[in-house]
Amino acid sequence: MASIIKANQLQDFGGNSILTSDGAGVVTPNASGIKNTPAFHVNSASTSLSNNTHTTILYPTVDRDTASLYNTSTGKFTVTDSTTGYYYFYAAMGTAAITAARIQISFMKNGTDSGDRKLTCETQSDSSGYPAPNVVGVIPMLTSGDFVMVQGYQNSGGTIALSGELNKNFFGAYRTIGA
Repeated sequence: MASIIKANQLQDFGGNSILTSDGAGVVTPNASGIKNTPAFHVNSASTSLSNNTHTTILYPTVDRDTASLYNTSTGKFTVTDSTTGYYYFYAAMGTAAITAARIQISFMKNGTDSGDRKLTCETQSDSSGYPAPNVVGVIPMLTSGDFVMVQGYQNSGGTIALSGELNKNFFGAYRTIGA
């Protein structure tokens, strides 16, 4: 026979309320409770990609940034002491018409491209000359001062602009719980 535990509130060992139930089956995380924050989502890339060059992509439009950790001038998401943790990152990069053989989007942790500090997604341009946006994700452990930024690369033979379309150019993350 299974045991049933009934409670209206779940607290941590410090006595802080984590979850509260209304008694009708609706459970609500409390302010200090279980949340996937900080979280941010930015979009509308305003960067041109030079030929054969890894370029940091700037996303100037902030849709949300719960802890003000994304810098629109540098393109960096930087973690503080109170926001250390594991994060799920996602990004997309859509270009204007291009005939490049290679299109890449990469996450760069702390500005380096060695070992586990870089994750890249690469595609070939399709027959229409409009490559599909690239989306990548990673969950690195970030501690105070660590930052993540997105870089794009292409080899079309000239400079190309990103499309600026919100649904093709975006960058975001949220801290995971339970990791």
